[in-house]
Amino acid sequence: MEHHNKHIVKLLYRTAEWHGFAKLRMHTQSTLDYLELLTKELGHLMRSFRDITCSQFKTQELEHEVRAKQRAQHHVQKRVSVSRPSKGSALATSEK
Repeated sequence: MEHHNKHIVKLLYRTAEWHGFAKLRMHTQSTLDYLELLTKELGHLMRSFRDITCSQFKTQELEHEVRAKQRAQHHVQKRVSVSRPSKGSALATSEK
């Protein structure tokens, strides 16, 4: 468990560090080089977290998360069905 805690703390620290560098308004070559290095390390840490740490914990979505996901899927399906013209619609006949 301690190994996972150390990994999570390092991931959080690197994420905050990356965010701080990414938000700089002016960069020098050295800050850009360090940001590139941080980006690579952050990617590695995130993949390691996904592959090693996440697999060790049983999780489940909360009820409000399930409902939110269902609403989002419903909205996407509604948008897709509205954006597809039916065979008899004016748009479909004007394309012929």
